[in-house]
Amino acid sequence: MLDKMRENAQSWGIKILFGIIILAFIFAFGSPQDSGETVVAYVNGDPIGVDDFQKSLPRTANQNPDIKRSVLFQMVNELLFQQVARENGITVSDAELVRQINANPQFQTNGAFDLERYKTIMGGHPEDFEHRQRLNLLMGKVNRFAALPAMPSQEQVRGLFLWQNEQAVVEYGAVNPLNFLNQVEAHADEIKAYYEKNQAAFTQPAKADFQYVTFTPAALAPNQTVTEEEIQTYYDEVGQTLISEKRYQFRHLLLPMGPQPTQEDFNALQKKMEGIQKRLEQGDAFQDLAKEFALAEDPAPGQAIWMKPAEMPQPVANALTGLENGEVSQPLVTKAGLQLVQLVDKELPRPLTLEEARPIIQKQLAQEKASKVLGDKLEETISQMNQGVELDQIAENLNLSIGESGPLTREELVAEFGLSDEAADTLVTLMDGTTTKTPLRLGNGGYLVARKTAELPEVVMPMEQVSEQIAADIRRKKAAELAKEKAEEILVQASKGQEPDLGVLSVSMHRSEPFVRSGQLQGIQVDPALTNEAFTVQPGNWLPSVYTSSAGFVVARLVEKLPASEELWEQQREGWKDAAREIYRREVYQAMGNSLFERANNQGGIELIRPDLLN
Repeated sequence: MLDKMRENAQSWGIKILFGIIILAFIFAFGSPQDSGETVVAYVNGDPIGVDDFQKSLPRTANQNPDIKRSVLFQMVNELLFQQVARENGITVSDAELVRQINANPQFQTNGAFDLERYKTIMGGHPEDFEHRQRLNLLMGKVNRFAALPAMPSQEQVRGLFLWQNEQAVVEYGAVNPLNFLNQVEAHADEIKAYYEKNQAAFTQPAKADFQYVTFTPAALAPNQTVTEEEIQTYYDEVGQTLISEKRYQFRHLLLPMGPQPTQEDFNALQKKMEGIQKRLEQGDAFQDLAKEFALAEDPAPGQAIWMKPAEMPQPVANALTGLENGEVSQPLVTKAGLQLVQLVDKELPRPLTLEEARPIIQKQLAQEKASKVLGDKLEETISQMNQGVELDQIAENLNLSIGESGPLTREELVAEFGLSDEAADTLVTLMDGTTTKTPLRLGNGGYLVARKTAELPEVVMPMEQVSEQIAADIRRKKAAELAKEKAEEILVQASKGQEPDLGVLSVSMHRSEPFVRSGQLQGIQVDPALTNEAFTVQPGNWLPSVYTSSAGFVVARLVEKLPASEELWEQQREGWKDAAREIYRREVYQAMGNSLFERANNQGGIELIRPDLLN
């Protein structure tokens, strides 16, 4: 059977065309109410249980039939592949499963599998987890077995390389919606209608306050003692590996832009910057000009500052990289505005001295010590919780730091602590004054014990409070619609063989750097469809669509196409063989899934029992 499916895998052009469509077609028949059936669907006689289906649904799927259908489609495909494995004698032994679990760092203490830690994390019920792990291993085996002959020819490899590395150059310009804001208004009835239709957007979600204790090496480290002798020993052993980061000393001059600058605003800033550059050419000192144009809140205008590349905007870091001491950059566009920077000095990476490395070593050794006592602290906390001891008293008894979260929404809890959806639900559903029954797993590998101290219900903000915001949204939307219409008019003119009058719309055309199909235009964030459609037209022709971008609605004309170079092919030939083999392997596997589904569906092997669960 596998051989037959491999034969049906069609080179590079395979697409998953019918999987979701066929399933959606099946779903269209009838919507009976809950019949008490415990099976959602049968796949060639094998059941998909209601409980398994509902456990697989993400929390956001409650009101989204598309997500439910997608999850069921995935479960159907998994079951089809399991049947292939069964027919071909592909299995996962208990020993393989044990090796997989033992190798998981989550279940290890000091690098070795810890059974008690595993039981604690699993909450005494590892069956579902182990079943999923076994299934993942099985799917990996089927994937590899099905794609054994995935070996593209030299011609196919070269074809993929040529297609991917062909380049295009376009001229493009953007119609900026900000230029049309003064032509549109938001009326009182529009504001009211918008508010009534979008009240959910003006609802402050429910929040809750928590006291909490985190069990991570970082959280327990402050209570660990690190001696001077330990620091010295650590430095003697690995001090040469502790390297400083590159730093730049520079001055900067900023011409700020407002939060919503128009093209006219930007043009005025450019003209002002050109005047500053001329004064530099005439001999004015950079620091003097920096003082002259400094913002009122700048604490030290014109003075040189030291910063690491990671601490500064990326355009500034890129510019400083190419400068020599005393040189001034070209104007840089950042979120703050237009900038010039002058490099004063640079400090290259070097080994840290003991004094410089001391806080790093102190932190590292303290966390290492904390990791060794973390398990004991967690077990003692659980023991005291079972005895009814309050969280603040536990923290005092065990010398633990207790934190206050402040009011947080469920989503903020997930972001703050790296919680899973299930753990976040556990927290938000606590009654006021109660504590989690067991520690909750954190995204960084630690644990959290928390007590809810207050709950704030959701509140809908009154219209008067948000009317200005709504009016601004309406005006921006109208201005965007008007800008898009003007951009579409440019393409209509071009389609009639007329040269569009871009100046009337304040559209300046820019020539792009060469880009590939998967590339981007430098200096502007634009719809990726532009870089794809640039390869569908001939040089001199306008691209067929208007593209959204960070600067407005973009129109573009193809200047030229550049073929991939033979020199690059010779350099990358071996790497493209590996890439092509991986792409082909995925294509074969996808084609196999499509073939399995199509055959089962055509033969009546997919039987939907509970379509009501998909609505």
